[in-house]
Amino acid sequence: GTVEYTIKTNGTTSASSISGSNFIAGAMSDKNDDDQTVVVTITAKGTNDYGEKSVDVTITVQKNTRTIAFKSTVPSEIEYNKTATAAVDVSGTGGTQGSVTYTTSNANIIAVSGTTLTAKASSGEATITATMARTTTVKEAKTTKKIKGIQNKTNPMTVSSTAMTVKTLSVTD
Repeated sequence: GTVEYTIKTNGTTSASSISGSNFIAGAMSDKNDDDQTVVVTITAKGTNDYGEKSVDVTITVQKNTRTIAFKSTVPSEIEYNKTATAAVDVSGTGGTQGSVTYTTSNANIIAVSGTTLTAKASSGEATITATMARTTTVKEAKTTKKIKGIQNKTNPMTVSSTAMTVKTLSVTD
């Protein structure tokens, strides 16, 4: 006989569907990365020789996983009052990746504004965290990098010399 597939429960996914025997997972929560459970009922319709039989199949739905890593262009040291640009490489496929944001463990050492990192101290270390936001199809991803604030390597003071004339004075009585 024929075989039918129907969704019995969607768990917390939305709009999961079945086309023939192909299961298409619906959107998942953007609030967490928990796996979701969908129950599909498979029914073999009866024939003259056999009766109808149904079985429930539990499918675990997981979001896509991406990994992020700081690009090699992000320095491990930034001179006092200088800036650098934070950037990451994202690897993995499937789903829609979230936006990447950057935070610091100590803004008094390395401050973060968007993708700009600024050394606010000439000594010390801060941990910069890059976080790719979770979406309904991709899990959240994080990576960290320690960056030191250091003294300027070159002295910004300039000295110029001017010609000096020395005169000798003699005093007589």
